[in-house]
Amino acid sequence: MKDTKEFVAGWQSIVEDHVLRDLAGAIDKLGAADQGGTESLARHLTHAFQVAAGPKGGVQAAVSYLCEIAGHAEQAGPA
Repeated sequence: MKDTKEFVAGWQSIVEDHVLRDLAGAIDKLGAADQGGTESLARHLTHAFQVAAGPKGGVQAAVSYLCEIAGHAEQAGPA
């Protein structure tokens, strides 16, 4: 049982690190695009929280949403 708990803890740490890197990259891109400034970022974060709270949501779904939006913002370039 101890090995299973250690494996799960290690796996969760790996997943958390991956999600953290994705989230940091998305926020970096959204900040660099600066389309609407802080208010725009706040709107995206609010929507991401709603995605996370939804029936098919979760943290990974919210971060995926932010990565998708950041990709669009990056393609559009700085305001």
